[in-house]
Amino acid sequence: MRVTLDYLVSENIIDLRDLSIECARVGGVEIPNNKRIEFSLQYIHGIGRSRARKILCDISMDNNVTKDLSEEELITLRDEVSKYVIEGDLVSFLSLRPFN
Repeated sequence: MRVTLDYLVSENIIDLRDLSIECARVGGVEIPNNKRIEFSLQYIHGIGRSRARKILCDISMDNNVTKDLSEEELITLRDEVSKYVIEGDLVSFLSLRPFN
């Protein structure tokens, strides 16, 4: 028997109201919402601890838990992160670099 989501809901095995799938999407990556922003940003390829701290300092944002961000703060954070070469652009750049 193949178990589907509809079957689990109809048999009251799971309740969809208990599920929470909200994540913040920054730089094309879904960052965890249960961690502090400094650590969540490090899930983006090309952002480490020092760059995450610099981003927070540049936009004068407190290092709160990601899920507590307002929509305006999230937009500000996305704009700041977009100034850096990250994810796919970084991989493309590094692959074009000649080896020494």
